[in-house]
Amino acid sequence: MKKEELKKQNYKEYLEQFKKEFEVHRELRIKETPILLNIFNEFIENLYSPTLTCQKATEMKCKINEEMRVTLTEEQKELLEQWQYYEDRILDDMVEQAFVYGYAMAVATQEETTKKLSNK
Repeated sequence: MKKEELKKQNYKEYLEQFKKEFEVHRELRIKETPILLNIFNEFIENLYSPTLTCQKATEMKCKINEEMRVTLTEEQKELLEQWQYYEDRILDDMVEQAFVYGYAMAVATQEETTKKLSNK
């Protein structure tokens, strides 16, 4: 399965899980997924700017990483790289899921508000 197809499948799974947990209209959200994917990619590429805390933490992480690599064996370095790869995948998945859930919650809230206002 290609990376983009896998991402689309992940979004569908997030939305289906969201429906189970929050009883949101899954079909409507799944139809919006391609738009949501584009919004998310735009968000990541154009709008993200790290905070000062994030910048300092990244600098410290790099410093520690450099110090560790001096003392690690080649096998340990490879294990560390594999660990970092999977850690990054976990974080990417969490960010994407949070974004999808946030969007779905915002749309559900908007629909509920609109419905309540139209009944008055």
